Amino acid sequence: MSVVALVALGACQAAAPSTGPTTAVAAARSTVGPGSQPATAQDAINNFAVCINSAPTFAQAPQQLRALPFTQNSNTGTWYHQTLNLSINVSGNRCSMVFGSNEERELLGLALAVGSTEGNGQGNANIGVDPNTGATQTNSRGGTQFLFTPAGTADGTAYFRAAMTR
Repeated sequence: MSVVALVALGACQAAAPSTGPTTAVAAARSTVGPGSQPATAQDAINNFAVCINSAPTFAQAPQQLRALPFTQNSNTGTWYHQTLNLSINVSGNRCSMVFGSNEERELLGLALAVGSTEGNGQGNANIGVDPNTGATQTNSRGGTQFLFTPAGTADGTAYFRAAMTR
């Protein structure tokens, strides 16, 4: 049953005092997952901006995610994009994104690293790239560390993980 149908069913229930979502809405939020469309490099950059812009505490990330086409899975706390094969998880001192993409790993890693790096204030940013794996790392905003790693393939789609950690 789709989320829309579950939400519609929840709206048909008799009104009763409640401190949380209806049972149908709660069930929908506990089974939510990512969209099916592979993320482009631009999609990855645009959505990882949630982590970048909320660094170093990541306290504002949930508020930013609520304003975007994401739904939070109530069981895991992970935020799933509604159309893209992309999710963001904010936990303590870490903000991470996992996504499926058909783009080249080097392009994705470097684009995300450049977007998140703080550099040294003189236009220099030390971005390390492992030529064998495509893993990329750099010092990021607010004293955080950025790490990008390929995470394997499934059903012909390559998956990647980008994270900022304080």
